[in-house]
Amino acid sequence: AGAARKLLYVSLVPLPIAATTAVATSPCPGVTAPVLTLGRPVIGTAPVLSISGTPNTAALLAIGLVPPSTIPYHGCSLGVDPQGALLLPFVTDVSGEWSTNFQIPGWTTIIGSELAVQAALAAPLPGGVNLSNTLRATLGL
Repeated sequence: AGAARKLLYVSLVPLPIAATTAVATSPCPGVTAPVLTLGRPVIGTAPVLSISGTPNTAALLAIGLVPPSTIPYHGCSLGVDPQGALLLPFVTDVSGEWSTNFQIPGWTTIIGSELAVQAALAAPLPGGVNLSNTLRATLGL
């Protein structure tokens, strides 16, 4: 006669991952070290991304993957993987500030993804730029 078959059903429910922002590298040392901040990177929201640094300064914002290790750059640390990084130009205002809303899609498939964010401000330094701190953002709930 036939043997009874037992079926095992597994329900895959993703565990919630908290949205976090952590400082991964320090800014270049100096009198006007640019400091980057970002609100909690919750999917489907637009937290404020801001920088304070040198007034009226041309700059680039780099958003990309987290590199396996930081990359030394003229006494500073590059904390965004330069391969495939998205570069967005901006200019600080008369008080050295700049901010924008960082739109994060509401796709659940990106929960747990990590991004690195860092700014480079034009400066009369070796290498020609003053790097901000690097933020490591984990997209979540």
